[in-house]
Amino acid sequence: MLRVLAQKTKQSQGGGNLLNKTIISLLAIATLSGCQTTELADPNYIWFRSNAQLAHFNVKDATNIPASSVSTGSRSLIPRIQNNIDRPNVEKWTLNCNAGDVIIEHLPFRTYSRSDFSNIRDEEAFLKRFQKRLPRSNAAYKIEKIDITERLASGHIAYYQDKNGINCQHSLAIMRTRENRIDERDSGFVDTVVDIDYCGEPQLDIQTLLTDLELYSDSRDLARRLETWTPDQCPSIAKDFKFSRPLETSSFAKMSLIWKSTVPLENIIVEFHSNKREGVFTFNNTEKIVCSGSYQSPTDFPLVQGEWSVVCDDGSSATGQFVTTKAGIINGVGYDANGRVTRFSFKNFVLDRKDLQLSDTTSKT
Repeated sequence: MLRVLAQKTKQSQGGGNLLNKTIISLLAIATLSGCQTTELADPNYIWFRSNAQLAHFNVKDATNIPASSVSTGSRSLIPRIQNNIDRPNVEKWTLNCNAGDVIIEHLPFRTYSRSDFSNIRDEEAFLKRFQKRLPRSNAAYKIEKIDITERLASGHIAYYQDKNGINCQHSLAIMRTRENRIDERDSGFVDTVVDIDYCGEPQLDIQTLLTDLELYSDSRDLARRLETWTPDQCPSIAKDFKFSRPLETSSFAKMSLIWKSTVPLENIIVEFHSNKREGVFTFNNTEKIVCSGSYQSPTDFPLVQGEWSVVCDDGSSATGQFVTTKAGIINGVGYDANGRVTRFSFKNFVLDRKDLQLSDTTSKT
């Protein structure tokens, strides 16, 4: 298992380039003086992998905007839960090729507190959170309340335009998605937080999404429903790096890869043509399709860090960051055009392919 994790915080402009969301920071919460309104800070998440079989909710069927991928991860929107043994399940549905996302946190065995409920339905707290997304302090916006009694759903939706004049929405709601109480620890109160950012036309119908949102008590049932789901391939996000020096060195390495798969693919052989700071590489992905990549670092090999980009024969593409984590091992993390988590690890660099020592017979060539 790779040790590099995709750490992502909600971007200030709603949708947009996922690489701009890939940062490392701390979840903070502050108490304002005077009225003592809680500030609802934007959360950070660690996204482990992207696979529809791991989802728990029916967002694909409940939204009027096409879903491009779903990822699972961890970390809580409500800071109080951070040290609780009952951490929430977290999943992110990427909408319309990274135009936005729906992030859902669900407590599988407990419920949120009355104070959590009050904080999220507090309009002043929501405004303080939302206004960070505005392109300028005097930008126009509209706030709509969420109050769906049968779902115990409460929250707000903000409508505004980003710096490019694109219509955007931001929403935060808390609600009940379990149909029945599971034991004495389940009070029957709210158990799910839904955090939405979306920019584009048509508008996302958030009220209907929350009304129709379903939690599948049997994850296998949802897996069966999603077995045939093949989202449209999004346009390429591959980058074209301009190299400063000739690529005079040929080499090989082994790669562990997570991309469109629930488990790492091990011992993929990668061929490089490079100089000390930049280069190109090729490999075969899960479906035996040839992928070509490039990378660039401001520092010399072997202590490198920088950007990478990959495009494959089937039209899939991905970009991200990479870094040397220890001698002889380079780890990378990023997202593909559909918003799926992409992670890899290079090791065992050699100049001659025959010197690669493969640990098992599952090698990809």
